Amino acid sequence: MIARDNVARMSVPHILAGLRVSWPLIVGAAAFLFLIHEPAVLNDPDVFWHIKVGEWMLANGAIPRVDYFSHTMPGAAWHPHEWLAQLVLAVAYGRGGWAGVVICASAAVAAALALLTRYLLRYWEPIYVLGAVALSFSLIAAHVVARPHVFIMPLLVVWGISLMNAHDEERLPSLALIPVMVLWANLHGSFVFGLLLAAAFAAGAVISAKKHYLTIGFRWSAFLGACAVAAMLTPFGPKGLLYGFEVSDMRFALSVIREWRSPNFQVLQPLELSLMVVAAAVLARGLKLSWLRIVLLLTLLHLALKHLRHADLLALLAPVLLAKPIGEQWLNVSIHKPAASALDAWGRRAALPASAAGITLTFAVLLGASWNTSRTDLLRPPGHFAPQAALNALQANGIPGRGLNGYDFGGYLIFSGIPTFIDGRADLFGDPFLRRYVNALTLNGADGGLADLIKQHDIQWTLLPAGLPAVNLLDQLPGWQRLHSDPVAVVHVRTSRHRPGDRT
Repeated sequence: MIARDNVARMSVPHILAGLRVSWPLIVGAAAFLFLIHEPAVLNDPDVFWHIKVGEWMLANGAIPRVDYFSHTMPGAAWHPHEWLAQLVLAVAYGRGGWAGVVICASAAVAAALALLTRYLLRYWEPIYVLGAVALSFSLIAAHVVARPHVFIMPLLVVWGISLMNAHDEERLPSLALIPVMVLWANLHGSFVFGLLLAAAFAAGAVISAKKHYLTIGFRWSAFLGACAVAAMLTPFGPKGLLYGFEVSDMRFALSVIREWRSPNFQVLQPLELSLMVVAAAVLARGLKLSWLRIVLLLTLLHLALKHLRHADLLALLAPVLLAKPIGEQWLNVSIHKPAASALDAWGRRAALPASAAGITLTFAVLLGASWNTSRTDLLRPPGHFAPQAALNALQANGIPGRGLNGYDFGGYLIFSGIPTFIDGRADLFGDPFLRRYVNALTLNGADGGLADLIKQHDIQWTLLPAGLPAVNLLDQLPGWQRLHSDPVAVVHVRTSRHRPGDRT
């Protein structure tokens, strides 16, 4: 009996050892479990129309080449460059509702953080890795919404790590990056940044070469050419390469759409906190970087300061650029010294790859959590993007015709099957249209051109955010009356038709 008890006691450590987990697994699981309960993942009006476009593709077995969703641009050429991500979102919504959408987006973000953690563990102690990944997550947190860009986050990390390894080992990147580029190009238009990043590493390899620079240049050129061809393996071919440059020329749209604005440093920003932490560490310890790393870091910082959404690039790529120099110059002694405590020893063991049993158990927990999230069905997009009460008022009164909607309401109108005046597809509407629309709704000028806009597009009803200047003007315009108002939206309807030549 005593012998059997001893065997039973001895088996417990062996069982626990067999369930070994790793820091990447822990970080990814923690991020996933946090995000699948976070309604903020749905806090973007574009989520609605991305799902609807995906549903349209599933129903029609094709990719739309023209606009089917607005009454102001019907039949205009439009290429949904994020078509594959939109299909993923539509399938996730069809299978799991809003919880399915959140779970899908959360999995992509968790995978990106897990990959980043695994790379940093090559050079840093776990405690520093966890701190760096926490800073990275704080930078991307505001932009973690269920839109196509989240699906390229793990691809961005893989791309950056592969290029960085090639640079450090003075070799070409793996050809496994070619299918990564194909997938990236069909998920999101930011693949152009991936091509430019590869070109920067190619230039760095040629400039740094002490000999055989022509051979090195030829090999990198071949690699870049293969990446460019891979980027054109989309339904849109070479036209897809121009998308990023076309958007960058939309100066007015970039100035008024929130995610394209610069960060507001009048309030504490995660970007400011991250920069202060890194600056303090560098000033205290000193850090020497190669010219390529300096150029890339400054470029990423410039992009993050210029546009809110580019904080993602800085968050996920800056640690990759800094990992090896910091590891070699700051942590070269502490990495190899004996663990100071049992906790330190466990932390270092967790830096090793997880066991198959540990992976299986972790994924079982995550699947259980996902099932529970979908079963409770508590996740919903916020009401300020979904003016359902206002739509109910329109439908209950049988109001026909075309409408003028608020920009953030466009996604929900598409989702509800109602043609929009405007929505989040800024590339479709273009700068001149968007400028005229914004001026009209903010009354920039005498009346901002609101009356002319209503007349030109034969508007019969408006659905605008409460408090907008145009709402007050509509209250005073003859031939219009307020039908509905709530804290989210105000509805006005035309009470009389106009004869040709009349002004509103």
